[in-house]
Amino acid sequence: GYPSRELFARMVDNHRDFLMRASATHANTIIELREFLASGREDAQIRLRRSQRTDDAITVRVIRFRDSSVLVTSISGDEATADELRSLYLDRWGVETAFGEMKGFRGLENFHARTPGGIRQEVTAVFLFML
Repeated sequence: GYPSRELFARMVDNHRDFLMRASATHANTIIELREFLASGREDAQIRLRRSQRTDDAITVRVIRFRDSSVLVTSISGDEATADELRSLYLDRWGVETAFGEMKGFRGLENFHARTPGGIRQEVTAVFLFML
């Protein structure tokens, strides 16, 4: 379920700008994203609950990306248009495919380590292998 509610909230709380793609069709998707797609809008500010167990929410901008996905961002409409953000995301596609390969073919999500330091070591080893 990544990017998750908690990740978005942490980014907002730490005043970090972000631009992430999120599916709005998977079973574990964020309901607010499905509701946005169903609305027919292309670009909107929405309230996103920090977790499924609370009503406490953050405000994020969502942009229709494809039929079943949206871009979620902290970047306002005054800073960049929806088309500029779609283009920016597509410019990163090489990075996205590299991460997909690391997860799918190199087992990046199946860690042997059980500590943060060990996981960092495994991630670093996969990055070095990919280089």
